[in-house]
Amino acid sequence: MRNGFRAFTGAAKTATQLILPVFKERWLLFVALELVAFLAAQYFRFAEIQIANQTEESLMMLAMNAGLSISFELIWHALFFMVVVITTIELSTRDRTSFNRSSDTFQQLLIENIRVVARAVFWLPFFILPALYKYIRLSMVSFVVLSDVDYQQGKVDALKRSSEITRGHFVLCAVALLLSSLFEPIIANIISGGEISIFENPVLATLSMPASLFSELWSMIFLFGLYSALIKEKSLPTAL
Repeated sequence: MRNGFRAFTGAAKTATQLILPVFKERWLLFVALELVAFLAAQYFRFAEIQIANQTEESLMMLAMNAGLSISFELIWHALFFMVVVITTIELSTRDRTSFNRSSDTFQQLLIENIRVVARAVFWLPFFILPALYKYIRLSMVSFVVLSDVDYQQGKVDALKRSSEITRGHFVLCAVALLLSSLFEPIIANIISGGEISIFENPVLATLSMPASLFSELWSMIFLFGLYSALIKEKSLPTAL
């Protein structure tokens, strides 16, 4: 319990210390990615409202819009995640060559994330809790893809490695995931007053964009710090 608390607080401290250096390192790319996410969110919200006002075939179109939104979120999150983690590794190791293989890494990241979602969905028919348990046990897969030397050499499966890392730390990982998932929407809502549509309140909706960017950055660096603490405890190989 004490080791888990130390890892949790250490990860939070690391995220607070690194958020500005990470942002400064690739600020233009981060701003561009956040702008794309903001515009996409406005589009999907506008499309949802327009479809809901139609009387014919609205259910099918709403499902298509939701599917496109989920697909975009999966791709965007993987890309943003990759940039954050690689930049954090570069700052820690002083190695600026990681982006040379970013294209292949992104493809691997997408594939492994789809495997995680598929594995969690597989357990949904057996009730929500088993699916949630599986998802938490596989929550370190993205970090494994980006920083695990054995995975990059083809010696280990990312899903099995994540299960190994989270073994004995389920509650710690669950709390960390809950914090990171709630942090961004809470901060954005505090800044924007709950207004996320640029058509309803363009000023407050726009103000939510930098809040979302920095809260997303903090959350991802925080989770990476927790991952680093867990692999250090288990003496597993890493790019750091």
